[in-house]
Amino acid sequence: MYLYSDGKFLKEEQVCLSPLDRSYLYGEGIFETLKAQEGRVLFFKEHWERLFKGSQSLGFKINFSEQDLHDILIDLLKKNNFLVARLRVTLSRQNQSWEDPSPKDHLNLLAVASPLTEKEAKEELFPVEAILLREIRFLSDALSHVKSTSRLRYLWAYAQAKAAHCNEALLLDTEGYLLEGSRSNLFYWNGKAWQTPSLGTGALPGVTRQVIIEIFKEAKIPFEEVRAFPEALKNAKEAFLTGSVRGISALTKVDGQAIGEAQVGEETQKVFKLWQTRVGQELAD
Repeated sequence: MYLYSDGKFLKEEQVCLSPLDRSYLYGEGIFETLKAQEGRVLFFKEHWERLFKGSQSLGFKINFSEQDLHDILIDLLKKNNFLVARLRVTLSRQNQSWEDPSPKDHLNLLAVASPLTEKEAKEELFPVEAILLREIRFLSDALSHVKSTSRLRYLWAYAQAKAAHCNEALLLDTEGYLLEGSRSNLFYWNGKAWQTPSLGTGALPGVTRQVIIEIFKEAKIPFEEVRAFPEALKNAKEAFLTGSVRGISALTKVDGQAIGEAQVGEETQKVFKLWQTRVGQELAD
């Protein structure tokens, strides 16, 4: 399999990362996970904007353009003969010494393409179950919007979900409000409007979350960005999770308790159809 690293397309076994890479040493890096479909990168512009904003927050000086990165990803798909794939873009700073980061430190771009599982590749609405994680809480701060490579807490949360034979772990902020999933954003239907945790809770501004909100506005579907305790989700009629690779997944149970009738609801199906239309438009542009 081919990867892109530090300006070159290389075989996986040829790629070497510096032991002074600060993402490796300290988790000081940012990344984006994207989906390729029909040989095209879905919602690339939105991912680029988040990557660029994150790089500014960390003081990274990007030395390539939006078009440069897009071309790299398309070439990467072609070199690996992928039409459908998961794409991972990572930016990290490589120290010139063990000292504090310098403006002269080299910024490395690593891009990886990998095949999707059969389930991930299907454009279907699957039901999923989650746990509500209470053991750790997440703080809203100046870096909440940055999708950093420091993912230990999220990985641990996801591992707890898998140990409970669930698909996702729902997280809480320090005040006990619903936040997001360990690798997804959350939406739930209260019978009158769709609600999603506000970014003020520290929720990551997910690209699919952003697109769904745009769909709601265009279709005049009532929605609210809120601060809500877990009881709001327990009382919801329907719910779904969003992510760049899976798109939309219907959330039917939390901690073994049913949401609504514990099945893919009508309102969720309506949103999913609008999502499919939007993806189709993205591929046609």
